[in-house]
Amino acid sequence: MALAGCSIALFPLELAEYVSIVAREGGYVRPVARARAEVAKTLDALPGQHVVMLRYSPTHCVHFEWVYNSANIYEQHVIWAHEMGPEWDRAFLASNPARQYWILEPDQSPPKLARYSEAMPSIPAKRVHENSGNLDSVTCPEDLFAPSGPMFLVDRHGL
Repeated sequence: MALAGCSIALFPLELAEYVSIVAREGGYVRPVARARAEVAKTLDALPGQHVVMLRYSPTHCVHFEWVYNSANIYEQHVIWAHEMGPEWDRAFLASNPARQYWILEPDQSPPKLARYSEAMPSIPAKRVHENSGNLDSVTCPEDLFAPSGPMFLVDRHGL
């Protein structure tokens, strides 16, 4: 009963915060969407077409996804993809050599964007479960973390 009373009492405060954001910014935009738009804006100012490969931290919450594309992916100025490891990445880069490739580490503050050729190689890290100051590690239950081991898109026999 007390929890229900607190929820009802806090609702006007949350509503006021939401209304102030909408009034100030013209609408509510999730922080992930805003950060992604900033990266896209940076790349839109550069000539050519681009591929941004996301390198998530071990504590990345799966609810904060950056990778989504339109149906006509190859017509996009910027294609968003996940970094999958050296073997898969080499094949992906070779599939469209005309594009400029980037690595984005969105869990850095601010998100770190670097040319693929200049980025440090990814080092497999153990998952971090303690509170490391990263909002994602605090807000995501452990079972919602992205897998930390290798993932295969096809079986090992290539079938």
